[in-house]
Amino acid sequence: AQNREAEMAVLGAMLLSGDAIGVVAETLSAADFYKPLHGRMFAASVELYSQGEGVDIVTLGEALRQQGSLDDLGGVAYLRSLVQDVPATANVGHYAGIVAQCSTMRRLAHKGSEIANRALQPDGDVEDALNFAEQSIFELSEQGRESEGLVAIDDDLDATVAAIRDRVEHGTRIIGARTGLDGLDRVTNGLQGGKLYVVCARPGHGKSLFALQLAREVSIRQSQPVALFSLEMTREELHKRMLAAEGRISYTDIESGDLEAKALLRIDAMRERLANVPLWIDDTGSTSVPVIRSRCRRWGMNEPLGLIVVDYLQLLQSAGGNEENRYREVASMTRALKLLAKDLNTPVLLLSQLNRDCERRLNKRPTLGDGYESAGIEHDADVVLGLYRDDLYSGDDSEKNGEIEIIVLKNRSGMAGSHSTVHALFVGHKMQICEPGSDPQLLADELAHNFIDPDDLDDLAFDSEPAF
Repeated sequence: AQNREAEMAVLGAMLLSGDAIGVVAETLSAADFYKPLHGRMFAASVELYSQGEGVDIVTLGEALRQQGSLDDLGGVAYLRSLVQDVPATANVGHYAGIVAQCSTMRRLAHKGSEIANRALQPDGDVEDALNFAEQSIFELSEQGRESEGLVAIDDDLDATVAAIRDRVEHGTRIIGARTGLDGLDRVTNGLQGGKLYVVCARPGHGKSLFALQLAREVSIRQSQPVALFSLEMTREELHKRMLAAEGRISYTDIESGDLEAKALLRIDAMRERLANVPLWIDDTGSTSVPVIRSRCRRWGMNEPLGLIVVDYLQLLQSAGGNEENRYREVASMTRALKLLAKDLNTPVLLLSQLNRDCERRLNKRPTLGDGYESAGIEHDADVVLGLYRDDLYSGDDSEKNGEIEIIVLKNRSGMAGSHSTVHALFVGHKMQICEPGSDPQLLADELAHNFIDPDDLDDLAFDSEPAF
């Protein structure tokens, strides 16, 4: 698809009006022109305009002459003909729209050919072909989406003020999905739509447990749909962890099968209740950000997601299959996940492994620079949380035995650093991270049993409300 007259009208209008250049520069790029020489003219005009230079037949002609393109176009005479044949500079936005539409149709045809070629490969993978097709169409639709651009502050300021007043009048201090940990909610104001949350820790410090607890909190307690992408653990492992946490049953006993009849009945009851929980798990071990984005967008068409969890960053595949520059790939992944959060207005929780640098220090608590390929995390994440368990290093002699520190390493919207560390109890056998105030000794004693009777739950402070 092409429209030579529209391309010529756009270029002619740009030669006549600087305002026209500002209009079309927001809509078009050089690649949108069917004729490559027209694309060079467009690029040269925009370059002159961005440098504050006037754009006319003389200045553009000189710029094209220096590039060696003027004679190929037909010389200055062709530039004059463009100016003479412009129907109306006021319609330049419409002409640019025609050029953009033709460009999109050409790209669509090209992508269609690529999709067809993949589909016809005898040894091609069906899932890969479908993901490629969906991603290709998604990218085209994103390219064609017009942004709002500059918006006057008065256009939507009233809505912002009304939201603030509503929170004050109703005493609503947490504006996002609750995490189940009051201290963390106070620091972060909950898990808010459009934000990327990164949870980083060394192995064994509870990243996956923490993420699953937040997923349970949002899906079970708040009845909001959650998409959990687990690249490390299988669905069966996650099921068992959820049954242990919600049933107050030792995970070790579930794994070993050493359960009393009473605990089995409790598991059966949990199975019935969990069946209606809006939690979806994808345990594909080799997935990529484009696949995650595609599946979340597809789901978001039916019902808004309350939370997206990705466990974890270092296991994600490169979309292009090129691992030569892992730092650049990771930065691309974190940026894409941030854009996904904004696009769906959904909080995205990304887990990330820390390198060994923190373990070489006397103070082994994580810092923002300890992550593998952390530049993208530092730049794109709205909130970065570091998990730390002192008893993993000091053993039973630790004064913080059974405690987990949730250190807010970065927080665009509030406090961060040591003064905003949230302290909680880590009860790994029950797959629980508990509120401070629970009696560690009482919890340790209870872990010696297969099952905690629901009647006894009021005596424990690690969950202020029933599981359902």
